[in-house]
Amino acid sequence: MGIGEYADLKLLTDWTARIGMNIIQVLPVNDTIANKTWQDSYPYAAISVFALNPLYINIPDIAPFKIKTNQRNYEKIRKALNQLESVDFEKVLENKFIYLHILFEQEYDHFKTDPAALEFIKSNAEWLKTYAVFCHLKDKNGTCNFNLWPDYATYTLMS
Repeated sequence: MGIGEYADLKLLTDWTARIGMNIIQVLPVNDTIANKTWQDSYPYAAISVFALNPLYINIPDIAPFKIKTNQRNYEKIRKALNQLESVDFEKVLENKFIYLHILFEQEYDHFKTDPAALEFIKSNAEWLKTYAVFCHLKDKNGTCNFNLWPDYATYTLMS
């Protein structure tokens, strides 16, 4: 949707092998979404050393939309963003999160009991829980600068 995605790596890998190349080098793909602006496109300003950037998720790989208007609207915006001459980072980001939230709401009942999802959460609990809380507070407070947050600026196990 308007930008390269993790799913594109399979196509790149196949092409690389086909032409006889042995290595693919990419910029860091850690989460850099701090302000939800084009400045978040800088790959070396990660907000997590563990979390991948949700910007590069391929929406159709998550699940099909159950509401057909969501599917039609997604396809319309995907087509428009893919036809742009250059990446509209902020528009891609805005729309990725719209459709990620739609799919989260749609798939939540499945996700909360899915053995693979539960195993991922369990095996990544050391960083995932604090990352999730940080992302929530960052979005709620409109900044990743926790020194500016009125509440929960200092992390404690009891927070």
